[in-house]
Amino acid sequence: GSAASFERTAAAVERAVDRRRTEREHRRRSEALAAAREGICLFDADGEVTYANPAYAALYGYGDADLRGRSWRAFHPDDEAERIETEVLPTVEATGEWTGESAGLRADDDRFPEWKTVGALPDGGYVVVVVDLGDR
Repeated sequence: GSAASFERTAAAVERAVDRRRTEREHRRRSEALAAAREGICLFDADGEVTYANPAYAALYGYGDADLRGRSWRAFHPDDEAERIETEVLPTVEATGEWTGESAGLRADDDRFPEWKTVGALPDGGYVVVVVDLGDR
């Protein structure tokens, strides 16, 4: 009995240690995303924000607003949204990634030049990393 009891206890301790390690790694990744100077945003397969770091919100003029559920189209002038739909997204579908210049649209309707990378995520969503070219 005591050997089996020891095995169960050891297994429970191992699971707890693994869970703590996973939580710590997740927290470190979250802190890194939040601290990044580049705007980083995750969109689901429907094109809606699931996560935006503070730099992304600030870049588009939303301050600390929670952008979850907002469409990617909200961050682009209409003509650029058309180009993204006809050129950028098909490239991402075909190759997994697109990088280039784009036109961003701030909350106050100010248009600005941006450098953007769009990457495909396994769940059908996208990760977008953006830098304001006007800051150069």
